[in-house]
Amino acid sequence: GTKRTIESKIFALKNKNVLMKETPSFVPIIENNLQDEKKKEIEKELSCFKEYDTLVLGCTHYPLLEDIIKEYLNISIIDMGKMLINKIKLTNNSVFKCELYFSSISVNLVMNIEKILDCDYQIYLK
Repeated sequence: GTKRTIESKIFALKNKNVLMKETPSFVPIIENNLQDEKKKEIEKELSCFKEYDTLVLGCTHYPLLEDIIKEYLNISIIDMGKMLINKIKLTNNSVFKCELYFSSISVNLVMNIEKILDCDYQIYLK
């Protein structure tokens, strides 16, 4: 997760063996779509999870690495963004509206948003 997520200890559970790890190096790799760096950084940062059966993705960026993480760790993955969307029942027909604001927009950013949302949402650039 991100530094703040890990510091919050939100995933700490009593009577469970939980390992929490900051992985802020993933964010610029994802944002800049550095394909060659993804696998190398995952192996470097996540090797300590080899003996675990489940990994929680503690950052909205991290689902973009899910396939590579699964391939490397062969582990169940919990995507907190998908859990939240399912909890509030956000669909294309929902009454909820989500507006995202950015200081700058790039092709990589739009592609990443589409991958994270994993649906038919329309992205309008203003």
